[in-house]
Amino acid sequence: MLAKITKRTVEGLAPKAWLWDTEFKGFGARRQTDGIFYYLRYRLNGLQRTKSLGRHGHLTPELARAQAKQRLGKIASGIDPFAEEATARAAETFGGELERYLEQQQGKLKPRSFEEIKRHLAVYAGPLHRMRLGEINRRAIAVQLAEVEKESGIVSRNRLRSSLSAFFTWIIQEGFIEANPVIGTRKIDEGGSRERVLTQTELAQLWTTLGQSNSTPLGQFGDIVRLLILTGQRRNEIAALRWDEVDFDRAVITLPPARTKNNRTHELPLSPLALAILQRQPRRKGQEFVFPNRNGGPFDPEKARTFTIFHWMYRGDFRPLAWSIDQGHDLPPAVLNLLHDLIVEDRLKLKPRKGGSPKKPGKLARDIIAALAYEAHSGKTDEAFAAIADAIGMSKATVGQAVTWLRKANNK
Repeated sequence: MLAKITKRTVEGLAPKAWLWDTEFKGFGARRQTDGIFYYLRYRLNGLQRTKSLGRHGHLTPELARAQAKQRLGKIASGIDPFAEEATARAAETFGGELERYLEQQQGKLKPRSFEEIKRHLAVYAGPLHRMRLGEINRRAIAVQLAEVEKESGIVSRNRLRSSLSAFFTWIIQEGFIEANPVIGTRKIDEGGSRERVLTQTELAQLWTTLGQSNSTPLGQFGDIVRLLILTGQRRNEIAALRWDEVDFDRAVITLPPARTKNNRTHELPLSPLALAILQRQPRRKGQEFVFPNRNGGPFDPEKARTFTIFHWMYRGDFRPLAWSIDQGHDLPPAVLNLLHDLIVEDRLKLKPRKGGSPKKPGKLARDIIAALAYEAHSGKTDEAFAAIADAIGMSKATVGQAVTWLRKANNK
């Protein structure tokens, strides 16, 4: 389509349509899926090229035309201004552009999603911060992904990979580089989707374990779990429940779009039992959350396992703890410290065997419980003790002694 490029003709473009200026040859505009962009088409060293000048809105037609004429002057002298600018932009660093990227993303994402992406790019990708954007290649990304996988696991690696890919896509759109260095790196298989659900018997056992009211040792966490069972909601939707989201007269919870996965308002009818659980929660003046933490903020579900494991241990039952480790879950530091006190300081004098290197107390306790878990699930006592003894640099007899004590402590 040929016409003079003006604000009216540009904004009237149909999707994917081009508009070439009738007064300045090579100056054009096109409507893309994410906006309208100005272009300059030129020939240099026998090759025709089309390069973006920028987005409509950031540039007016007059300013875009002036920039096109300026660049065309350099092209007439045999200089490619776009190559010069790309080199200069590629000299910018990852860390230097990260702050601007996060500022733009903060208004688009839910608070929790934003905090996760911020953690991925600000913490996990820390070694990339001082590198120039043009120097970050696939190998640099692969090395960083491997390091995160080693320290934090497959899931953290994959989440970092997704965040990096989105960041570099934005970097390309901003004109700093031409290719995404994340493309071609491996995404590790995390295994199948979670299809396991609790049986009726297991639900009954869980409900019984929680006790009859929030006066049990589990406190508000117990009531959060009860509501999760009764409502089927996501853990953060209940843990961060606000009083203004609960309508006692209508017996419903209304979650706003910002708190739901599909970004839509969600109304949840409450059963009489669920309503009774909410009604017994203490409500103080100025308190925003139904289940507040000590500082008045929402209850943190990430601390839930600590409370639960403590509850099991105080009841003298280490089996759920063993199962948790057997499934590959790391234990919270508070639990490791308690295990250390129970196993190492109070009951046993565990020392590394000759030639072995001592482990950190928390690691030692975890490995001993892991031996118990392995034996409970495989039935291969000797193999379990031998494997764990080799891993922690201690004799098989010492590990066996630790497990024997644990059994006696649990009356098993």
